Amino acid sequence: MKTSKFGLGLHKVSSLTLAAALSSLCTAALAQATVEVTKSACAFVGANSNEPAGDRDGHVIQVANYSCKVQGGGLDGAITTGQAAWDHEGLNATAAYNVGVVRKPGGLAVFSLLEGRRTLIMKEGKVVGYTSSGSSKFTTATGTLSSYSGKSFSWTVTPASAFEFVIDTKTN
Repeated sequence: MKTSKFGLGLHKVSSLTLAAALSSLCTAALAQATVEVTKSACAFVGANSNEPAGDRDGHVIQVANYSCKVQGGGLDGAITTGQAAWDHEGLNATAAYNVGVVRKPGGLAVFSLLEGRRTLIMKEGKVVGYTSSGSSKFTTATGTLSSYSGKSFSWTVTPASAFEFVIDTKTN
């Protein structure tokens, strides 16, 4: 049997390499297992507005209020209420802010925007939809939702109709 310069047989080095690789795979699997995936069915509520910024053509500020019911994970059954503002420049927008409160019996969590982008989808000269994605962070969480405090999450939004949309989230 050949020995390495450290006095280990090659089969032992291979075993150590295999053990290290398996350990890395297990760590990666555990990290993936801690990602929580949820889906929220949402609707716009109240008076939402599109305000021309007035400084140039196509520059619009949109403010929208919304309410959602969360499905999945530790937030299953929770109700979210929030408000978002988008700074539109033609077909593209940047989220100016997005804040919300998630309520579930025995717990409450507050989140705020980290970043967000939106692109309007046009067909035959008319807006027919949009895609948006970004990330947010739970800044406060109490009671049964206290484990969410400080956690961030990524989100994507898919329109369901003119007044409804779905938010898919992944919380780390």
